[in-house]
Amino acid sequence: MSTMQRKLVFPAVALAAVVATPAAMATETAGKFGLGLSKIIEEDAVAFAGRYWLTEEAGMQGTLYYQNDEQGNDELTSYAVGVKGIFAPVVRENSKFLVSLEAGFASAELETPAGDAETDGWFVFPAVGAEFMLSGLPELGLNFEVGYRYEDSDDLDAQSEGVTGTVGAVYYF
Repeated sequence: MSTMQRKLVFPAVALAAVVATPAAMATETAGKFGLGLSKIIEEDAVAFAGRYWLTEEAGMQGTLYYQNDEQGNDELTSYAVGVKGIFAPVVRENSKFLVSLEAGFASAELETPAGDAETDGWFVFPAVGAEFMLSGLPELGLNFEVGYRYEDSDDLDAQSEGVTGTVGAVYYF
């Protein structure tokens, strides 16, 4: 190999690596487990989430919500645990279009100077959204969802419903 050929080998290998990088960075989530945080947009509720993709198109998520809201002398603390089924009808190299259905159990406690109250209930949240992976950091999934959340309180016979959204980030191991 001549000196000129050796000088051309390094730039050729570097160029091939740069061209092949996007294909090598394609995100594959099948069989991966991730942990992350999720935030309901119009509430102070923050969720800790664990997501597992069974295949590239089907996954599931467990979520633990927590919210603490103080207004004057009143304090509302609520917890919820949910299980979400996720389906991705469109899977691209670094993104997925998601359709999901979450159902769960919720508990709330209200503390006021006049007295305390507790209630338990359930919720359901069908939604659509997307998850994006950065090409330079394919382990990090950034996601958002918009859907219709319905909550029903067993003890107080109270209902809450409406369109809501969530944003979140999941790190896959």
